[in-house]
Amino acid sequence: MFLIASLSLAAVSTVGGQAPEYFPLKIGTKKHFQATINQNTSVGGQTAMSVTHYGRNTEEVVGQSKVYEKPAVLVRTTRRDSIAGRPMDEADYSYKIENYFQARPQGVFLLANFNLPADTSRQKPDSTRYEPSLQVLKLPADSNASWKVGTMKMQGIMVDLSAQVAGIEDVEVPAGSYKDCLIVKSSSSNISGRLQGAQKLLMAVTGGEFASTSWYAPGVGLVKQEVSTHFVMTAPNLPPGMTAEVNFQQNLVLTKVGMTSKEEKKETK
Repeated sequence: MFLIASLSLAAVSTVGGQAPEYFPLKIGTKKHFQATINQNTSVGGQTAMSVTHYGRNTEEVVGQSKVYEKPAVLVRTTRRDSIAGRPMDEADYSYKIENYFQARPQGVFLLANFNLPADTSRQKPDSTRYEPSLQVLKLPADSNASWKVGTMKMQGIMVDLSAQVAGIEDVEVPAGSYKDCLIVKSSSSNISGRLQGAQKLLMAVTGGEFASTSWYAPGVGLVKQEVSTHFVMTAPNLPPGMTAEVNFQQNLVLTKVGMTSKEEKKETK
């Protein structure tokens, strides 16, 4: 089982307003990230599994588009994950996520996303249309800003998110040093839904917590993110009253910023 969600806000459209400097729009921009993911599973209070994955994300601003007849900007992320407990060079799983963003006078919104795994035997393609759209940033983005993001969907799990701006901070990542980064904290203790585990076992999520901290650099966008997710679940094969718990921690850091090459642009078309 592997599940991590992140609202990566690298670019937005300028429908009805100006895109904020923390989410710049420049078609062809490519950002490379390195991810470290720790997953721990316990059953009845006893550890059942503890693994570490490594990932590489490439995020590209594809350009102006439409989704469900609404104008938006398409941001495509390609992700490769390592075999659990092994170096990144032994990646065994990849997929693409297409996110559609839009800027309005009151903030930045996520309209829809599409998860397109390369190996459909391990995970089915998944699409989510957000109605209402997720408000991932409230404008103006000042230190007093707080808002309800909306209900995020993660592979059958519903997470009611709230967010707030937590200040400004300088950040250093492999891609370089960035000053005056906007800190955005998101959280939820209202989690429910169903999650498919090993042998296609369907587990009911009865509670949990989600928390993330993201750092956005002026003129660059997301440069660092820390996500922590905790699920409490029941399953048909567990004794009455016994639960399983899953914890995910993901650290994401920017390693490189560049532009799409002419050859890559041809392949995209």
